[in-house]
Amino acid sequence: MDAHRYYSGNSNLWFLGLMEYHIYVDGSKLKDSVGYGVVILKDGEVIEELYGTVPDELVQGTEQIAGEIFAVKKAIEWCQRNGIDEVSIFYDYNGIEKWAIGDWKTNLPLTREYAEFVRKSGIKINWNKVDSHTKNIWNDRADQLAKMGSISLEKPIPTDLQREAEGFIKFLQLNNYKANLKGIYNSSSAKIQVFKEETDLGHINIYLTKKEGIILRLHELKDKSYESIFDSLWKDYLYGEKQLLLF
Repeated sequence: MDAHRYYSGNSNLWFLGLMEYHIYVDGSKLKDSVGYGVVILKDGEVIEELYGTVPDELVQGTEQIAGEIFAVKKAIEWCQRNGIDEVSIFYDYNGIEKWAIGDWKTNLPLTREYAEFVRKSGIKINWNKVDSHTKNIWNDRADQLAKMGSISLEKPIPTDLQREAEGFIKFLQLNNYKANLKGIYNSSSAKIQVFKEETDLGHINIYLTKKEGIILRLHELKDKSYESIFDSLWKDYLYGEKQLLLF
């Protein structure tokens, strides 16, 4: 068996090999905006999600293909930042692999730059084709993120989400953590980077939902032992402590 997982047809059967890092990529176009989505897993668990809007000048008439390409580039850049030298990338558009390995001609500046970027990345990539509409949960999640990314980020920030994110940051700082707001995305989620002394603990996400209102998600923490700590701090912040920050 090769040292990575394969997705088997329409079933949900996975064969687990030796590869640690699996990344699912996708692109999407809604109206005139193109987005990308990336789901990063280690040992079968999601450790980070990336999404955003592809700059109009880079789309070059390629529509969602630019999103697919941008997703791979973001995945590779993540590997480079985190010292990962080998990864399995899962995609549903053939060109993602074909351009990268030279099977397809790179007739556009976008595809030429992409192929060169992959070749020079220094990352060993195991390419894996996932059939569309096969109910692969991670491919579906990458598609969902890409759709989120294709929504303009220029919308006004909801006052309550911004207030909760900034308030919780202050509360974390009072509890001897360093914290900074990385951004508020698609008017529905805030990402906070947290540190303990000089150790990067990862990200905390605050979501604005219709059913539950403001909720906390801790799936992007690097050290899972901090999940209960931040969950407790969040509850302390919500139920009384944050009132002290208003004065």
